[in-house]
Amino acid sequence: MSTSLQSVCVALDLGKPNYAVNLATLNKMNMYSYMAGFFSLLALIWSKLSFALTLLCISSGWTKRFVWFIIITTNLVLGANATAQWVQCWPVERLWDSTVKGSCWPRETVEQVGTMGTGKPCKELRHGNFKRRDADGSFNNSLFRRRGRRAGDAALEDNMERVHQ
Repeated sequence: MSTSLQSVCVALDLGKPNYAVNLATLNKMNMYSYMAGFFSLLALIWSKLSFALTLLCISSGWTKRFVWFIIITTNLVLGANATAQWVQCWPVERLWDSTVKGSCWPRETVEQVGTMGTGKPCKELRHGNFKRRDADGSFNNSLFRRRGRRAGDAALEDNMERVHQ
């Protein structure tokens, strides 16, 4: 499902340079990108659960209890990450359409939730060093792509910055 939605996003100009993106389809592309990210997280949760259930079949004693602990914590963390994607703005449409009136969590909060969902604490997170600017002054979120964020986020952020300029 995620791959299909990302293919739709590519057809709607995802991945093209900012100057080549059709602004008329930007909101639709952003919506499909959020949906694709959600389904990617859902697939991640289910694949981890599937493997853990296999481990439950061949384990016993403390190992079985430990696998249950892993199943529960993984589902809680990744489930919270997937939920946070949809509750970070109200109304939800504000996620992909900046003209909709409403409110959103601060960008730093969203980035922290996304980074924590990867389970990898990082030096940049502890020191609050999230925002990096390239030489041309544009926002560079390579830290978050490297930490497991959706690849579509970079194009989404670039396009949103372009719309707001």
